[in-house]
Amino acid sequence: MKLLNWQKHSGFSLLELMMALMAFSIVTMIAIPTYQQQLYKSRRTDAQASLISLQLAQEQYRANCLQYATTLASNSSCNADGHYTLSASAISANHYYQLSIQSATSTNYILTATATGIQIADSHCQTLSIDQSGTKTARSGNGQIATDCW
Repeated sequence: MKLLNWQKHSGFSLLELMMALMAFSIVTMIAIPTYQQQLYKSRRTDAQASLISLQLAQEQYRANCLQYATTLASNSSCNADGHYTLSASAISANHYYQLSIQSATSTNYILTATATGIQIADSHCQTLSIDQSGTKTARSGNGQIATDCW
C-alpha cells in the first residue's frame, strides 16, 4: 500500500504541466508588447533632448549671424549668399533619430527628429518637431497628429 501512495505523488501530470505552460504563455503575450512600448517611450527622450539642444544652438547661431541656420553640417558659416550652416550632428545622441532643419528664415524655424533604426517601430510617434517659440508637435507613422509624445 505504501508503494502505491509514493507512485501517485511522484511528479506532475501532463495536464498540470500544460496548464502551467498556458499560464506562462498568456503572461508573456501581455508583458512583451507592454515592455516594447515602454522602450519606445524611453527612447523618445533621445529625440526630445537632441531637439532642445539643437534649438539652443539655433538661438546662439542667430545671435551671431542675424539669421537662423538652414542646414546642419560639421562647420558653422554665416554667408550672405544664402548658405547658413549650423555646426551640429544630424543624428541624435543615441542614434535613434535623424535630425533636420525642416524650414528656417531670419525669424522662425522648425526642427525635426525622425525615427530611424529600431525606433521606426514606434509608429505612434515617428516624427517630433519644435519651433522657435517652443511649440512642440509630433506625428505618427501615417501622418496623424500625436498628442502624448512630448
